[in-house]
Amino acid sequence: MSKKILEYINAYTTAKSENEKGLLIEEIRELFSNQYEYLLQYGPKSNWRIQAEILIALGYPCVKPILSRAFEWLQDLNWPGAREIRNELLCKVDKTELVYSFGEALQKAFKIGDSEWLYGLSLFAEDVHFTKDDFTDKDNTYDILLYYGSVYEDGELRNDYKDKSFELLYAWGFPRIEQFIHCILAELSHELPHSTYWNQYVKLLDLIPCEVRDKIVRKIL
Repeated sequence: MSKKILEYINAYTTAKSENEKGLLIEEIRELFSNQYEYLLQYGPKSNWRIQAEILIALGYPCVKPILSRAFEWLQDLNWPGAREIRNELLCKVDKTELVYSFGEALQKAFKIGDSEWLYGLSLFAEDVHFTKDDFTDKDNTYDILLYYGSVYEDGELRNDYKDKSFELLYAWGFPRIEQFIHCILAELSHELPHSTYWNQYVKLLDLIPCEVRDKIVRKIL
């Protein structure tokens, strides 16, 4: 399958007219149905912009099964095709159709601590005007957006991010802060015992019941 679709990518790259490209898109749509994973940053980066162009041409709803993975392109907006995927594909899908895929990508970025990806996703959320009401939020997706927006600025941690994060998380309390425990523990590990911030992070952990906190810590370790 991968070899066959690479042949189509190469043919699309060398197509001499828009009509020829259109015929190739129709063949890709017919032959590969919803198996478009080989158009998602497959192979060398030199192919990525063409892959993005093909995905945009295929359009929604053809690309619906791979929307979650399409958001991975936003890990770095300087990657070939990233801005095209963002502006010409994802931004043109109704936001109600994007909520689930966006939430999956945001949760993944948050869990691995990828600040650049979180920044790209937060900018996207602003552009499509996601609100709290858009999320069913059993995973507190909107809280991640709020937290990230409070401690990051232009993709970088704010100088006063420790104060901002403590203020926000302490106001939220338990159970709302449960999913942020790995952030709290990471910051705590960098502080001297009984320093001002060390005491603040301990105070946050004390908001979480012992049995819940211990279970999460064991999972992390």
